[in-house]
Amino acid sequence: MAAYNACIRELLQEIDVHGKADRHMKILTLERESSLGTAGTLWDQEQCTQFCSKDALREAAKEEEMKIPWKEVHEGLPVPEDQYQERFWRRRLDGIGIGLDTVNRELLAIEFKRTQDTRSNYVEKATAVAKAQYSSLLAGLRSVGQVKGWQTQHIVFVGWAFGSVHVESFNKNMKALGVLDSKWNLIRQKSVKRLLEEQDKVLLSYFAQKGGTRGQRGKGTHGKGREATGACQVGHVRVK
Repeated sequence: MAAYNACIRELLQEIDVHGKADRHMKILTLERESSLGTAGTLWDQEQCTQFCSKDALREAAKEEEMKIPWKEVHEGLPVPEDQYQERFWRRRLDGIGIGLDTVNRELLAIEFKRTQDTRSNYVEKATAVAKAQYSSLLAGLRSVGQVKGWQTQHIVFVGWAFGSVHVESFNKNMKALGVLDSKWNLIRQKSVKRLLEEQDKVLLSYFAQKGGTRGQRGKGTHGKGREATGACQVGHVRVK
């Protein structure tokens, strides 16, 4: 989780700093993730309440939320409606930032997925997971937004833990977020470097706990981690 948070925080800060001069958007979760509805969190912020109230969002998302099965109960047992509501508000926007463009009336839900899936379709798989994870929230936002003339877009960044970032999808997201074209490569390179650094920390910690020889095993692991990234080149970028 620490590795994940380090990657998304740095990425969101770079997006925030390098916006175009005519961009009218604010990233609301630069410092930390926030749950939807507990006191003092995301939907208590003024920018979110400008989009819609808590009550309106809950009603718009209720039908989709109640389609999501409960893992904690046996199949067939009824679940009270208020428990669905509580579950919805407990959802933590796992690194999602919300950008509200009050000029163009656009809401952007941004998520980052850090994956270790080495197959060529890892971006598509991670994106599908992200959409399913927040299906009720996205359905609610889009439903409310249509009524009030807002557009809602779900933006998913995917980074492979060993330093691979899909260039085309990354640049598409940069464009949607109003980031200066000249900064796309720089931000992507920083993201790749951060992915590698955080993966090294994970591997160092693993071998330290396993063998108690952090220095020796960590040094070897560090090298292997960087060599492993060399296998993924087509449509991706890496930094040594």
